[in-house]
Amino acid sequence: MREVSKAEFKEAYFAGGSGRDGWDAAEWERVFEHDQRPSMKFLVEDPPTTAHTEMWIVNDYAVNEHRLFF
Repeated sequence: MREVSKAEFKEAYFAGGSGRDGWDAAEWERVFEHDQRPSMKFLVEDPPTTAHTEMWIVNDYAVNEHRLFF
């Protein structure tokens, strides 16, 4: 898993989510755009293959991380 900027995390979010399973612009706005915790880190684990298309996000406030993985 690699640490990325919020902009890179957003790019991965929309590339991987594409509106499936609720990962859409409204959810991004609700969870990430007005984040009240500016100290949060953004981490991404890229899909191991193109067959891995199910995206997961963990918002771990105990360690100040948003983690996106497939």
